[in-house]
Amino acid sequence: MNNSFQEVINEKSDDELINILFRSGEYQPEFVELVKKELVNVRNIQSYEDFFQSKSDEELIDFFNQSEEYPEKYIALVKKELNERSISYVTEKQTPVHFMDQTNCLGQHLQRNPHKKTVPDSEKAEMEVAKQIYNFAANLLFKEKQSRDDVINALIKCRKCRNCD
Repeated sequence: MNNSFQEVINEKSDDELINILFRSGEYQPEFVELVKKELVNVRNIQSYEDFFQSKSDEELIDFFNQSEEYPEKYIALVKKELNERSISYVTEKQTPVHFMDQTNCLGQHLQRNPHKKTVPDSEKAEMEVAKQIYNFAANLLFKEKQSRDDVINALIKCRKCRNCD
């Protein structure tokens, strides 16, 4: 089994191996031990600090901006390294006011995801609205058993109310 573990480890990037260590409870202990040995003995990464110190400013900022994908203690080390380099980073996401204050056709408030740290671009916002519209239509079709024509009319009516924009 150790050979198959080692093959998997050899294919992983340093970033992936560090992430495995942060999520060590999700893996078999033998696998985690092999990951540690790989990082220390083969890749010469003695500590988490060594790993983050080896990253460029841009890479650290990317880690921070994708913080919802990483454990909290991982991001704490990213912030520590950014602070040591005197690099400022945004700690609270800025969201357009119109997006927070409106509701969709289902009466649900359109809100930002409180766990994300980056400002969504307009394409992500459009995708979220499209997803809500699809969910609205699917709800009418499958849960409320409305006809195709009724759903089309409801979508047209929804479009006229302009609260899904």
